[in-house]
Amino acid sequence: MSIVNLGIIQGYLPPKAFSLVVEWASIHQQELIKNWENLSENGTGTFKKIEPLK
Repeated sequence: MSIVNLGIIQGYLPPKAFSLVVEWASIHQQELIKNWENLSENGTGTFKKIEPLK
């Protein structure tokens, strides 16, 4: 999935799973982007746990 537009890049998710993932990712999009940036910098960045969908 793309963090930027929350679309599927490759593969398939059933509609219900896709809607739950998009709901969660839209709530935590900035956290996802920050994690991606931290881990992409030099491969040794920090990862912060993100809360599940409630």
